[in-house]
Amino acid sequence: METPLRFPEHKAFLRFVHSAPGGGDELYLGRALPGAIKRYVKFWLPLVSHSGYEGQGRAPLIPPVDIAWVWHLHRLAPRRYATYCTDRFKRVLDPATAAFQAQTASDADDETWRLWQQFFGDEPFFQQVGYDDTEWGPRDPLSKQTTLCAKVKEECARVRNALGFDYDVEACSARQRTFLWQVSQPACSEVPATSTRYLQFLGLMKKHGYKNHFFVPSYDIDFAWHTHMLSSTTAYLRETAILAAAPGGVDHDDSVNQRHEESKLHNGWKDTNDMWALERDDASGPIDKVGVNYRGEPPDWWFKSDPSDIFHVQDDFLSKAELGAALENLRCEANIRAHAHSGLDMVCQVSADVMRRLKEQLDAEGAVASQHVLDWRSQTEHEKEHGLLAEVPARVCPASKSVPQHKDKPDGKGACVSSWICVVYLTHHPGSALVLKDDVTSREFRVAIEPGRMCCWPNARFSHRVDVDAAAALGAELTGFRYMLGPMAFSQTAGNIPSNDEILYVEKRVHAPRGHLSVLAAGQLAELGREGAQFHRLSAHVLTLVNCGLNFVFVLLEVCWFLNRLGVDHSCLRYLF
Repeated sequence: METPLRFPEHKAFLRFVHSAPGGGDELYLGRALPGAIKRYVKFWLPLVSHSGYEGQGRAPLIPPVDIAWVWHLHRLAPRRYATYCTDRFKRVLDPATAAFQAQTASDADDETWRLWQQFFGDEPFFQQVGYDDTEWGPRDPLSKQTTLCAKVKEECARVRNALGFDYDVEACSARQRTFLWQVSQPACSEVPATSTRYLQFLGLMKKHGYKNHFFVPSYDIDFAWHTHMLSSTTAYLRETAILAAAPGGVDHDDSVNQRHEESKLHNGWKDTNDMWALERDDASGPIDKVGVNYRGEPPDWWFKSDPSDIFHVQDDFLSKAELGAALENLRCEANIRAHAHSGLDMVCQVSADVMRRLKEQLDAEGAVASQHVLDWRSQTEHEKEHGLLAEVPARVCPASKSVPQHKDKPDGKGACVSSWICVVYLTHHPGSALVLKDDVTSREFRVAIEPGRMCCWPNARFSHRVDVDAAAALGAELTGFRYMLGPMAFSQTAGNIPSNDEILYVEKRVHAPRGHLSVLAAGQLAELGREGAQFHRLSAHVLTLVNCGLNFVFVLLEVCWFLNRLGVDHSCLRYLF
């Protein structure tokens, strides 16, 4: 395959359309779409095809965001697009280097704008933005996708009929509205692996007969497929004709999106999975590997253009008494001495009321839509009297330690959590901040680390890190520890539905008995052994060792050496493998 797969440019384009003024749902489903169709068919394609411009060595034409989106949708049906261009302009109009570019009024390209004025006079280059009465149609009962409202759908059809343009852009727009959500999983950005898997997918078509099956890709392969056909329609059709043994090139049909049992999509996915398994190699892995499959329809917050309207910060989430109890629970001598450079994952006992308030915040819709704040004083007299306790994950790490950008995973492994993440900080650290980075807009938001401050965000939308300003954190604060409840999320049940009765541990989970305990990773034993003199009366506590993948015999020898150094009775040892 000669055409380079420009994954980063494609992803950046999708994010730009999703968040740009006049983009997002205003364009996907809203009142901007009929005008975009008209401007694309009537003005843009003739401009691109003009012989006085094409091939003169000028910079590529960059369309406004509304036109760019319609052009994008049209090219996702490569054979129909090629036929339309050939019938109307006698050749296929390829976007060349501008395949994944768009512009708004704030970053206007003068060359494209001047050429537009030259041909179309006073016709506005940028469409009106800021429609405030966008309506949505009902969800399709089978695909679960949101549809266009009747008014917008009828207006789009009227515009297309008047222009003699028979491609159902509006239906395609509603379907592709959720594509960015599906391919925003980290596994869909693994460029070499995705390219290999896409070529293998085309190989399945060649071996088993392009016309004999309805081939259904995983979303990383689908992302590569889209990238290929959008880069150059001409090259795509030529190359897939060879790679897939498909005369005229492989067509693309995104209209099949109903996933119910025995549907065309369901059966096609099952057949493709079976064929893939027969041809699978270790490099490509299973077609349905973790992080590349359908992840359900996106929640409403995915379509919010301002990320600051999504995440949630609340001060004084814990009362002073609750804050003190949590710190006392985590600050036992053994725990403090057990820290390594990577931090320490633990559990903390909290009241049933604290657990209830955490779950309220971890409810994705409640975290955004709720207009009230649950007060810590709402604990019932029964709960106070009986002292009901629950366990939540907790984390303690050196205050001087920064944390790199990442997304949380269940127990620190596998696919990223799709639900909301919550942390509650327990200590004050000057100059330290939780930094949330929006995956769509790339905007960053800093949340200072303060005791009792709760922060909750959707892991699917934001990555995060912890920045530590050493200059601002001089003195004792720098040498202390950063304590927090979390990170935590709701566990996920079938269908990606949050469970209301179980907290998901999103770092390495530690199952521990109640009471004081020391939790150590196997790789930390040698370091702690050098500090053995500082551990006094350790035999009074339970020592829990977590195997981090080392050979069992090696771990056993290291443990025995460590216990002998500290004089700890072997009977207090528990292995977690």
